[in-house]
Amino acid sequence: GGAAGAGGAGGGRGGRGGGSPSVVPGQFTVKVQLAGREFTKPLTVELDPRANVTTADLEAQRDLALNLRDLGGRVTTVIDRADDLIAQLSALVENIRRNAPNEREALNEAEGALVELRKLRDEKLARPIQGLNYRQYPRLREEVGSLAGAVSRTITRPTDAQGRRYGELVTETDAVRQELQGIVNGRIAKLNGLLRNLPHIIVRGGAIM
Repeated sequence: GGAAGAGGAGGGRGGRGGGSPSVVPGQFTVKVQLAGREFTKPLTVELDPRANVTTADLEAQRDLALNLRDLGGRVTTVIDRADDLIAQLSALVENIRRNAPNEREALNEAEGALVELRKLRDEKLARPIQGLNYRQYPRLREEVGSLAGAVSRTITRPTDAQGRRYGELVTETDAVRQELQGIVNGRIAKLNGLLRNLPHIIVRGGAIM
C-alpha cells in the first residue's frame, strides 16, 4: 500500500495548512533515497487502542479529507486564473488609456470585465484582506479549508453534516467556475474581438476547470 498524498486545505493563513490526510491502519512500505541509493522498509500502522473507531470510519475520514484536498486545489486554480486575468486586464486598461484613448468600446469592456472579476474573487472566492479574518465572512477558499480542518482534527467518522457541506461546497465551486468561464466567454471574448493592434487577453490553460 501507500500513504495518502501530501497537501490539503486547513485552518491556516489563506485557508491552508491543515496537513495531509491520515493513513488508515495497514501495511505500508517506506522508501528513502539517499546518495543515489534507495532503501525500503516495511511499516505497520496500527490503530490507537484508545480510539473508539473502526477501520471503516477511518477510511471514510480519509476519503473525505482527500476529496477536500482536491476541492481546495480546484478552488485555488480558479483563484489563480482570476488573479491572472485581473492582472492582464489592469495592464490593458492602462495601455488603452495611454496609447489608444479612442478605443472607448474596448476600454468599457476591459473595465467591465475587471469589475466583474474583482467582485467574483473578493465576494465569493477568497477574503480580500489577509489578517482580518475575524472581521470578514469566509469565502469559498476559507470554507473549504475550515471543513478540511474540522474533518482532519479528530479521529472519527465524518458526520452527515460534514458530508452534506462537502456536497454544497462542490456545487458552489462549480458555480463560481462557471461564472468565471462566463466572463471569459463573454466580456473577455468580446474584448479580444475588439482589439486589433493592442495586446489581447490570454486565457491560460483553456477552459476553467
